[in-house]
Amino acid sequence: MPIKTIAVLGAGTMGHGIAHAAMTAGYDTVLYDVSQAAVDKGKSAIDAVISKSVQLGKATEEDAAAMRGRLTVSTVVADAVTNADVVIEAAPEKIDLKLQLFKAVEAAAPAHAVLPPIRQPSASPRWPPCSPIPAAWAACISSIPFTA
Repeated sequence: MPIKTIAVLGAGTMGHGIAHAAMTAGYDTVLYDVSQAAVDKGKSAIDAVISKSVQLGKATEEDAAAMRGRLTVSTVVADAVTNADVVIEAAPEKIDLKLQLFKAVEAAAPAHAVLPPIRQPSASPRWPPCSPIPAAWAACISSIPFTA
């Protein structure tokens, strides 16, 4: 299945950078965070990078408008992932938060959506047992020590 929409969970430095890369590559992108202030800050950071690209001649005003048009923001996980083909988690390194996010994604994302890991397994904390995740995600996150 072709990838059209990417949801990025977390609008901090890593999250807005991933969202910018997805937008630049031509994907519709949803940037999620828990507060409007956080998504506004992430969106503002993305806008600054796009503006700098135009200033440096690396993108045209038309390119910039197209990139900006591919971004939406959300403070509701279900809204952010409901049409996602790929969900990229870039939340703070807090196990309870991540497990809560994964559960919300599992409940709202389409069955075909994948959740690839973005960290090396050695950089991940020791994950405690958690509920099983969809089989479609298993191959994508097999490098993270989840247990059922």
